[in-house]
Amino acid sequence: MNEYPNSLKETLTFLIREMSSEPAPYVKNPEKDFTQRKKLPFETVMQLLISMGGNSLYKELLESQGYDVNTATTSAFVQQRNKILPSAVEFLFHGFTQSYTDIKDYKGYRLLAVDSSDLHIATDPADTDKEVKAHPEIYRFVPSTSTFGFLDLQENLFYPISFRVVRFLLPNGAYEIVITNLSATDFPPGEIKSI
Repeated sequence: MNEYPNSLKETLTFLIREMSSEPAPYVKNPEKDFTQRKKLPFETVMQLLISMGGNSLYKELLESQGYDVNTATTSAFVQQRNKILPSAVEFLFHGFTQSYTDIKDYKGYRLLAVDSSDLHIATDPADTDKEVKAHPEIYRFVPSTSTFGFLDLQENLFYPISFRVVRFLLPNGAYEIVITNLSATDFPPGEIKSI
């Protein structure tokens, strides 16, 4: 079994536990927030925030708590989540990425996936639901009505992000597809292909 994914998870868990041991810098009211024992302590809420998919909050809570009859309510989760500052997730992100200094980069950019990655695009653009439903191990359906609870909608209503798709013809007639947010000016298709 590949040890690398396990080490990533262990690092992330370790960082969350460290933050949980002293949550004051990451909460809105340090004297009060996460000082009492509850069903949803700081560590659990942080783990849920970064691992949630496209299900309802209650289904995510049920799954994380093993469908226990004493699972915390959606309201309880929202109340606990609202106590955490957005900077907590930012701190976790930076701490996690900085903990892996041996990752190769290219012109200062970290390469997250270069080879052996799997990207499935629906073969019939008119019937994306069929493709998504046929491969639940690949796709995670996120309803268009879903909101992402980790975004601070009071301060930032929009988070602009754009990607481009670059397709290369391989010698065997197949295509390699790369999805990137690198600028086309700095990284033209020929440069991306060489990576």
